[in-house]
Amino acid sequence: MTTPQRFRATITALMSATGETQAQLASGLRLSQGQISRKQSGRHEWSLSDLDKVATHYGVPVWDLVAGPDVALSKLPAARRREPDMRPGHNPGRGPLPVLSEVRHV
Repeated sequence: MTTPQRFRATITALMSATGETQAQLASGLRLSQGQISRKQSGRHEWSLSDLDKVATHYGVPVWDLVAGPDVALSKLPAARRREPDMRPGHNPGRGPLPVLSEVRHV
C-alpha cells in the first residue's frame, strides 16, 4: 500500500469512527465536498497543508495519521468518536438483525 493509499484509508476510517460525511469533513477543513471526494478517490492528492488540517480537525498527530488507520484510530480522542447505536436490532450498515424466531437452523 502506498502512502497516499494509506492516508486515504485513514481518512475513511476516521470518518467512519466519528460518523462524519464528506460534506462535514469538507466544512471542517474549509474545502468543498467535491474536493474531498476527488482526494478520497485518488484523482487528486492530499497536500501537506491538508494533512495538517486533518490532524487538527480530528485531534490526531500528523505522524499518527501517516502511520495508518489502526494507529490513527487508537489516537482519536474519545470525545470525537460517535456513540454506538445500541438499540435492539440495530446493525449499522447491514440492516436490521433477524428476529431469532425467523432464523432457520440447518
